[in-house]
This record gives sequence, structure tokens and C-alpha cells, in this order.
Amino acid sequence: MQSEKSREMRITRTLNAPVELVWEACTKPEHLAKWWGPVGYRNTVHQMDFREGGFGK
Repeated sequence: MQSEKSREMRITRTLNAPVELVWEACTKPEHLAKWWGPVGYRNTVHQMDFREGGFGK
């Protein structure tokens, strides 16, 4: 079985925007659904959990 670390993916990007605005765009389903994924992609968010370990652990 793979360890959790071996399945981890990190992506880094520098954005020219206030931290509060970026956090809101990434954490509120109504915003996330508008920008996440390629053109034509539909994203339905049911639950988000940003605690360490997150949902389902």
C-alpha cells in the first residue's frame, strides 16, 4: 500500500491578489465552481474541509 506522502501532490503559483481574496475564491463553492477546471467543465462541490487530515480521514 502506498503511503500518504507518496500520493501527495503540491502545486505552487504566485498570484497578484490579496490573500483574503484568493482564499475566498478557493474555499467558497460558489466561486470555485466558476473557475476550477477546463472550459466547459462542471464542478459540483458538496463539502469542503480544510482541517489537517480533512474530510474522510
